[in-house]
Amino acid sequence: MNDIDVTLKAFDYFHDWYVDSIALQGNEASTCPDTLTLVLSLADRRVSIAFAGMTRLGIENGGTVNIVLSMEEVQPNTEVNAIAQRLLKQSLRGKRTAQHVVYLHPTAGFAIAVEFDFLAIKEGA
Repeated sequence: MNDIDVTLKAFDYFHDWYVDSIALQGNEASTCPDTLTLVLSLADRRVSIAFAGMTRLGIENGGTVNIVLSMEEVQPNTEVNAIAQRLLKQSLRGKRTAQHVVYLHPTAGFAIAVEFDFLAIKEGA
């Protein structure tokens, strides 16, 4: 297991968590977002997940209720990789490619694929 998988596993891969908010922020240049932040909740728990060094982002569907089935780091040559790459194709490719891709499998609402360098989770967000 790598660090990202260990981190996601510590939260049971966010199974049944609700996505309360999604935000894009440009830390390097305000005209080009490089951080995706998701705020998720489950009962009385709340976390903020920052995907820093983001190079591409794909989002599909979504609605008033967005529930996570699971969130996983994408591995090469898998069905999940094919799904994630299809979503990421919607995003313009920059000068570089980030190190990691995570895919959010939806129970309801949107699916998200994000290509990024660093993952940070803050509880009590």
